[in-house]
Amino acid sequence: MKIKILTFFNVGNPGADLQAYALCRYLSQEGHEPELIDYRPQAIRQAKGPVAGLADSLPFLPKRLWGAYPGFHRDVCPDTGQRYEEYAQLRHDPPPADAYICGSDQIWNPKLLGGRVDPAYYLDFGPDRIRRISYAASFGGTTLSADQRDDARQLLQKLDYISVREKSGAEQVRDICGREAAITVDPAILVEDYGPVCANNREPGSYFLLYPVVKTKEAYTAALRAARAAGKPLLTIASSLRPWSVPGRPVRPRGLAEWLGLFKNADCVITNSYHGTICALHFHRPFVVVPLSGDISSRNVRLEELCAALGLEERVADGAGKDVKDAMKGRISWQQVEKGFAEKREHSKAFLREALS
Repeated sequence: MKIKILTFFNVGNPGADLQAYALCRYLSQEGHEPELIDYRPQAIRQAKGPVAGLADSLPFLPKRLWGAYPGFHRDVCPDTGQRYEEYAQLRHDPPPADAYICGSDQIWNPKLLGGRVDPAYYLDFGPDRIRRISYAASFGGTTLSADQRDDARQLLQKLDYISVREKSGAEQVRDICGREAAITVDPAILVEDYGPVCANNREPGSYFLLYPVVKTKEAYTAALRAARAAGKPLLTIASSLRPWSVPGRPVRPRGLAEWLGLFKNADCVITNSYHGTICALHFHRPFVVVPLSGDISSRNVRLEELCAALGLEERVADGAGKDVKDAMKGRISWQQVEKGFAEKREHSKAFLREALS
């Protein structure tokens, strides 16, 4: 079956590339022919920042300066070869397919899309005969406004199959349109072996790894405290143009393969990233989650639900009562983690097989 996928990728965020790669890889293993739809609306282009945005126009610039991952998606999960920069372009010239899939990642979070519900991420384009499926889509913990709910209600009704990544997302779908959404795992969990795309780029000696998808004082302080307490050097995955402002030694992986390798070989991972947490779990690395605060604290829902589902609530630190050293206490039962992953993985695969049968 020819499948076209609409999700976040090539946005300067390795977690987005990871989930896009993982879904393509799984579908390929199932005998399908997946391709990514290269959709880059204005909100996504702006979110990459002015330097990365300039690089889209001037590809000869050294993208490693800001941690971009040029060309990775084309190497491991091909796109359709056509770029769309407006929803109207998708409506006018939709890519041919037997099925469309939207997801995973926070494709239904209006805060990432200029404050609006983008019909493209609900697959509102193309002939009616094409099957439409959402897979592990996420609202990112955001509650839609009344106007946004009205827009989403009509769009959700047009999907043939609906699955979301979080319990809170399923509840919101039910409240908006009355439909029951399956809860499926992020595509990054569908893949059991990242060996084919994981570089064995072990840094000299042992180290703690900080991956702050959002750079926060809390994450910086927690990582320094944990590394010093253990007597380990701290490496920070960072794309800052002011490396002296980053705790420990900043590292800039040249692609997703090196990014994965840093997680694989770390002694401990400190992160506020959902996909960073998944990588720590996948490679059986001790980890601590430092929650986000303020206006973006709603993003913690996905992390908290993931840890709770695996019985790892204690790995989430907080500034009030439990600091990073407390969160690091105790052993992680990797057997329990793998059992939890296996159960959720099979449930999610069953959803995709039914939706694509």
